[in-house]
Amino acid sequence: AVVDAGVNDEFGRFVVISHDEGYKTTYAYLERVEVKVGNEVEQGDIIASVGLSSLIPSTLYFLLEQSGITLNPEIFI
Repeated sequence: AVVDAGVNDEFGRFVVISHDEGYKTTYAYLERVEVKVGNEVEQGDIIASVGLSSLIPSTLYFLLEQSGITLNPEIFI
């Protein structure tokens, strides 16, 4: 479920998704956001596009957390 999405000074355009088992992913520095808070999304759905953001060109910020603890996404790839 999309739990937060919008624009702020820290991340520019961003999307936060809540997953099962306490996982949460954050995607930021986005060019466009394609979802809204409350949307249910599944693997493979387009949630945003990466490109020129208002802060940094062609960059994706990705954060993975479980129960508030930041995890290294490399262990899931």
